[in-house]
Amino acid sequence: MQYKYEFKTDEERQLIIEQNKELYLIEVQNITEGNFLIFSDTPNMVVEQEIMTHRDLISKLEANFMYDSMMKDLSIEESTNQQADLLYQLMMKGVL
Repeated sequence: MQYKYEFKTDEERQLIIEQNKELYLIEVQNITEGNFLIFSDTPNMVVEQEIMTHRDLISKLEANFMYDSMMKDLSIEESTNQQADLLYQLMMKGVL
């Protein structure tokens, strides 16, 4: 079920939101007829889908960051190993 409340000031708007914390705010209308807050006792599926999409995007970004970090660490380790090998070869040839 949906509930529609009209408000005229920001204070009224905030009071209505506080009085309806158990409901989901699904829409704010600022139209010629007035300013309205529309609540529902069930979550808006579009909003829920957007939240899931954002969560998926954040998860993918976190995975990419972890992969990049891991690759950087491997690159540093590989570079260090190459330097150690080069140093060993120079020592074996008597250069150092």
